[in-house]
Amino acid sequence: MRYVPISCVRQGLILGEDLYNDIGELLLAQGSVLTSKNIQSITRLKYTGIYIDDEISKGITVESIVSERVRAKTLKQIKDIFIDYEQGGQNLNNNLDAIKLLIENIVDEIYSNQDLLVNLVDLQAYDDYTYNHCVSVAILSIALGVALAMSKQELYDLGFAALLHDIGKVFIDKNIVNKPSTLTADEFEQMKNHSLFGFEHIRNDYLVSNE
Repeated sequence: MRYVPISCVRQGLILGEDLYNDIGELLLAQGSVLTSKNIQSITRLKYTGIYIDDEISKGITVESIVSERVRAKTLKQIKDIFIDYEQGGQNLNNNLDAIKLLIENIVDEIYSNQDLLVNLVDLQAYDDYTYNHCVSVAILSIALGVALAMSKQELYDLGFAALLHDIGKVFIDKNIVNKPSTLTADEFEQMKNHSLFGFEHIRNDYLVSNE
C-alpha cells in the first residue's frame, strides 16, 4: 500500500484503505476499484490523497494507531459540539455523552495498537483547521498517556480535555479567531484566554473532572 496525491489518482486504481465521508460514514471500502465517479466524490470531499494497493507497494502496509473510521466520527462530533456551543448549547449534553463514548473508543484502539506509530498523515484537507487539530491533539495526548502508564480513567479525562481544549474559541470574536494577518497585542491577549473560557464554561455547567 502506498500514498498517492489526489492529482495522480486515476480510474482503475485499487483503494488500499477505507474512506469515510464528512459525517463518518463509509464512502468506499478497501479493495474498491476506482471509477471516475468515485474520484469525483473523493475530490469533492477535499481528500488530498489516498492509499492504493498496486504491484509497486505489494506487501507494504500502513497502519494507524487509531482507525480512520473512529477519527472521522470524532471529527464530526467535535464539529457538532462547537456548532452547538455557538448556537447556545441546546444539545450539548447529548454531544458530551457522545464525545465521552468516542474518547473511550480512541483509548481502546490505542491500547490495542500500542506497537504502531501515530499516523500524522491527514488524508482529508478539512476546511476547519480547529476541528482536525482538536482530534489530533486528543489522539497524541492519549497515546502519550498510555506510554506513561496512566489509568483508563485518567486517559478518558485526558482525552476529553484534549478534544475540547479549543472550545473556548467560540467565546472569542470570530474576526480575531479567523484573522489571516498578525494579531494586535490586544487581540493576542484575548486569544490567550480561550482555554480558560472553555474550561470555566464546561466546569461550571457539566460534570467533568477538575483535574
